[in-house]
Amino acid sequence: MGDNVTSNATAANYGESTATVTLPQNIEGATKFVMEYQRTNPSAVVIRNRADKFPGTVRLVMKVLAIEPCSPDKLRAGYLVLPSFQVSPEVNVSLTTDATLDYTGDLQVNYCGDEKTLYEFYWAEDDVEDDNEE
Repeated sequence: MGDNVTSNATAANYGESTATVTLPQNIEGATKFVMEYQRTNPSAVVIRNRADKFPGTVRLVMKVLAIEPCSPDKLRAGYLVLPSFQVSPEVNVSLTTDATLDYTGDLQVNYCGDEKTLYEFYWAEDDVEDDNEE
């Protein structure tokens, strides 16, 4: 779990005009940061599966929901990061009202990274989606 850093003089800042991120300078032992960014304009992402091209290996980041084993009433948000993910070109589409679209693939060894990571999971201590402790 990471420590929460609020927006103040020591926090990370994003300069919109320069599109740069300034990280905190005085956080002891910190080597990785998870930053939350609130978009100011609506945008979308398109995932397109084509019949004439095979998908490449991508970095996949998913927001997931998790429950702490010792506090099952706390629903937390986390991030699952797959540094090297090969999307499967096989897709089954069902046109029923309760159908789901499976997005599958294979984890690949991240040969470009120093640690050869298959996946990473991040969450912050105060990132609670639904807190039913009242």
